[in-house]
Amino acid sequence: MVTIETADGKQINAETEVLLASRLADHELGTGWDDGISPFDEHTILGEYLDYIAEFSSK
Repeated sequence: MVTIETADGKQINAETEVLLASRLADHELGTGWDDGISPFDEHTILGEYLDYIAEFSSK
């Protein structure tokens, strides 16, 4: 289980870093943020969240 605390103080939990990145994107960008975007754009955005999670967890 991995957990992150958002800037507004909410804790988000997930079984994997990938699921955590998706939940963090939903929290910050709103549910449905990935509706109507290309798979490439979705991958790029989630990749940025994964990089953030990796940086956060290594400190």
